[in-house]
Amino acid sequence: MNSYSSLWDVVAPTAIFALLGLGVTALCFSSLLVVLIEAAVLWKMGWGTFRRSFLDSLGMNVLSVLLGAVILIPLAPLFLLIIAFALSVLIEGGVLTMLKRHPVRETWTGALAANAASYAAWLLLFLLLLSPQGLLTPP
Repeated sequence: MNSYSSLWDVVAPTAIFALLGLGVTALCFSSLLVVLIEAAVLWKMGWGTFRRSFLDSLGMNVLSVLLGAVILIPLAPLFLLIIAFALSVLIEGGVLTMLKRHPVRETWTGALAANAASYAAWLLLFLLLLSPQGLLTPP
């Protein structure tokens, strides 16, 4: 019997669960970061207190993720970023509009600015991780 195969049979399930746990943790952390970035943008735009801006950002992002996942899963990866940005602005702008706390123009400007800031942060993180000196490039 091959000892390498036996070792892999023991290590593989643990490694898979560890990687899944790390991925879920990274997803939760990055989602919280997006909510905080968008809340800060809304707050600086005079949306309300930071707490109100945070709660509105959290609500609009939860709905955006749920609806976005249902719509985007079957689409080709090439268009995902542009479609995801547009859907985020539409969904989150719609949520903020339904809350009726600000005029429509201010609401949609806030949704656009908040998403531009969070997508810029995602892009920066992506470029840092995958750059030639990044964390995810092979040595």
